[in-house]
Amino acid sequence: MAAAVAILGQQAAQPGPASAVRASSLCVDALTEEADAECRRAALAGDIDQLNNYGTASTSRKFAAVLNDEYTVATLKLGSEIEEYCALDVYDKGRVPLIKSLKSDGTAWVSK
Repeated sequence: MAAAVAILGQQAAQPGPASAVRASSLCVDALTEEADAECRRAALAGDIDQLNNYGTASTSRKFAAVLNDEYTVATLKLGSEIEEYCALDVYDKGRVPLIKSLKSDGTAWVSK
């Protein structure tokens, strides 16, 4: 029994007075060969049902948040400012006002 449980990757409780809970989903607990075969058939049938219903659960999801126009406009504006900053030369004096603008706009964008 321990070898079968090790193959399944689960640990079953040892029989005795100290074990109050036993894993009832394991087929190794079946007393007869017929009960064991029926348990395995039921487990495989459940797997097939889950396989057939695989796509239905993933298509019923909804987005948690909706992006509004203000957020989209702010994101595009901040992105263009970052691209403009990156395109400038390291020694260009136009970078100083852009840095100030990016700090304030970036802080405002993160808070949305």
